[in-house]
Amino acid sequence: MISRFQEFVAPFSPDQFFEILRERKLVFRRGTHLGRMDGLLSWDAMLQLVESGKVPADKVRLLRNSSRSPTVFFTDGGKTNPEKLRQLFEKGVSLVIEPVERYVPEIQKLCDDIAAACGEHIMAGAVATTGGGGAFVQHYDPEDFAIVQLEGSKRWRVYDTPVPDPVRDMPPQLAPAGEPIFDEMLQPGDFLFLPAGYWHCCENGPGRSLHISMVFRPPTGIQGVQTLLTDAMDDPIFRRPLTRLHDPTERAAHLAALKARLLKMIDRL
Repeated sequence: MISRFQEFVAPFSPDQFFEILRERKLVFRRGTHLGRMDGLLSWDAMLQLVESGKVPADKVRLLRNSSRSPTVFFTDGGKTNPEKLRQLFEKGVSLVIEPVERYVPEIQKLCDDIAAACGEHIMAGAVATTGGGGAFVQHYDPEDFAIVQLEGSKRWRVYDTPVPDPVRDMPPQLAPAGEPIFDEMLQPGDFLFLPAGYWHCCENGPGRSLHISMVFRPPTGIQGVQTLLTDAMDDPIFRRPLTRLHDPTERAAHLAALKARLLKMIDRL
């Protein structure tokens, strides 16, 4: 079972993967060592996490084409009902756990090693699907995904004209038209690096499918601005109403003080 960054990105070398990460390059590689992910997570083990209550019911997402099944559909008294859960699976609902590393020490260890290697926040998501269709309709993500198919198969379609350097809470973006630039059925062991901003959709193959995604969340300037805003909330000088400064001299002095304080905060970031 893998637990190291180098093992996860193989057969790419660490330097090759860092180049892919920096350039946000769409990359697909067929599995060369089919058993290398064994023991990391299985479909049955993921289901057991939910049915046993190790993953609380309010942390479970059951989705089909981006529509979420209400918790009451698969719980009794706030606890997961295995029979209700299996009935939903028979209807083609996908089970999504993110972050899954909280409940699987082996995945947490792998996330920690990847984070130490690349200097970014790493989390993991797992998607288990039965029946046709997928968990989500066509969409893009604001994070980079390194995806490994663990069980079954899943068809991935990725489209051109990605949203450049997306972040969360951006205004709605226009989905691209035309045929996908990538259309492949992932099999166990296959590796797909899906950069942030690429519109995509998935369709399950026959039987049940499980894939895991390592989610890369690099720091951005947006986070710096958000930190500034949080700090400004605690500073009375930023909370003073500007329209209540009627004297021009007082107003000019206050604005100069605001700018000076803001520059100091930026320097401390």
